[in-house]
Amino acid sequence: MKQNIHIWLSLLLFGLLIIGLVDKAHAGFPPLQEGQIVHWSKTGSKNCTSQGGCSPSPAETLSEQAADYIPGCEARYPDMSCSIQSYNKDKEVRFVENGITYYVWRGGARVIASPLEPCAQRTHEGLESPAAECGSCQEGYIPAVGSYDPESGSSVTAPAQCMRNREPGECQLEGLYEVQTEQGAYCVPECQGIGADGYCIDQVEEDPDQPECGPDHPDFKGVAGYGGEAVLICGDPQNNCKALGDGYTWGVVEKNGTTVESCFPNAYNPPQCSGTDVLKRDQWGGFACLPLRKPGDND
Repeated sequence: MKQNIHIWLSLLLFGLLIIGLVDKAHAGFPPLQEGQIVHWSKTGSKNCTSQGGCSPSPAETLSEQAADYIPGCEARYPDMSCSIQSYNKDKEVRFVENGITYYVWRGGARVIASPLEPCAQRTHEGLESPAAECGSCQEGYIPAVGSYDPESGSSVTAPAQCMRNREPGECQLEGLYEVQTEQGAYCVPECQGIGADGYCIDQVEEDPDQPECGPDHPDFKGVAGYGGEAVLICGDPQNNCKALGDGYTWGVVEKNGTTVESCFPNAYNPPQCSGTDVLKRDQWGGFACLPLRKPGDND
């Protein structure tokens, strides 16, 4: 009885080995997934030797042909994604002569159309079931951008991906801060830069490629603010706000007893300072144009 069991186990293992070898020898296209459609398919073979090499493979050659059929697939299946699948079988030995092995190498390539992944609906402020197209904001809402985008991973994100487009001053009445964008404005509980008088003001990001501003800088203009945190001004400071667009005016703001270089949205109607004056917003929300000081001037 034990001898019969060993015989059966041996036959089983041998059968599994044969199946594995057959599967490998007959490698082909992966099985189609649900909803996939074959647009174009071709198989072929090439003869090669151990001396001359076998590059490129049949799959590489046929994939180049398959690429020509991608535009036709996209035109025929506009609501699906078109891609190329390919395979190579193991090289088969035809014969050996004078120490050189002669092979036949088989492979294939095809173009398939696959269903698109369902698009996730963007979240909307105050709405559980927004009536918007996939991936967009419905009318009356604008996208939260930059650090305020809930998917940005920052600590000051907006409550939703699409925020209600607010009127000027509306956020302040609700105890929130207004964020200005090119499409409008929305309210957030906390600002990325400076929260002052119901508005979010962006702090200027210094250009790391520019030399450090100081009295020895060739374009040094003067000092804005007072105390150890005073801002040194070089060149045209308005250039520091160009990355935000044309709707911003450079200036300084007091924050926790220090002076911070900032970009004020023009929607706040800041005065236009001339000459060497500096636009300054104080802690009570008022604007003023103050002259630049020189180092050593009496505060």
